[in-house]
Amino acid sequence: MSGLFCDVFSMKNLFIFIVLISLSFTSLSSIYESVFTSKKYLIIYGTIEFDSINEKKPWVTLELKDLDTKIKYLAYTDSAGDFSFNLPTKIGERKFMLKVEAPFFFPINIEVVLPVGLFEINLNELVDLEMKTFIICVNEVTINPIYYESGSFLLDSSALFELNKLVSVLKENPTLFIDIGSHTDCIGSVSSNLFLSKKRSEVVVKYLTSMEISINRLTIFNFGESEPINSCKCDEYYACSEEDKKENRRTEFRINDKTKTDISNGF
Repeated sequence: MSGLFCDVFSMKNLFIFIVLISLSFTSLSSIYESVFTSKKYLIIYGTIEFDSINEKKPWVTLELKDLDTKIKYLAYTDSAGDFSFNLPTKIGERKFMLKVEAPFFFPINIEVVLPVGLFEINLNELVDLEMKTFIICVNEVTINPIYYESGSFLLDSSALFELNKLVSVLKENPTLFIDIGSHTDCIGSVSSNLFLSKKRSEVVVKYLTSMEISINRLTIFNFGESEPINSCKCDEYYACSEEDKKENRRTEFRINDKTKTDISNGF
């Protein structure tokens, strides 16, 4: 009788042991699944915003270029302006060049350093994804950016043509205010380029005020070489063509209706 009891007890222990082993393998399998299977991709997501209100948001193209592997990844926004990238996971710090393009808006070109150890990243928390209007349209009058020769802040005939259109718009619409943002290419020192962008803004302001536009309606921003309109940064990753440099030697305009921009809020 006692022998039968021992056999039954041993069988019960064996059954428990088998169940425990089975559960252990199931647990290990689930851990493997969560760590190695479900984390195959790094998800980068966000929302593109615009500095002007549109009934229908434009279609935006985004490109992430891995600065280590040189591989490019593409994404597009949906009707709400949302986007996402699914990138292969990789150990360590990752640097990308982000390019964002949409019709009638200045492109965004900025380096992005991704946090280590995350599998989902909101890009809006890392960089400014607001796109700025490329041209100004008021009463069917289009005001384009003006451009300069290398190292110069002189206004040529094409610049004066755009400024005269701007003067007409401002005189016809006395409640409008103007933001003036001046830039340079990346040739020269940072300090000299900041000074050059300041001179470019000053010559524009001088011309507008000479045409009886109140300086109180003008807000000035000087960027130097810090915000290129293209990928021309004079660094090891990109070669700068003359056309690229010329695009960056510019003064841009933005119209504000009935309010002057607080300079601390940026261009």
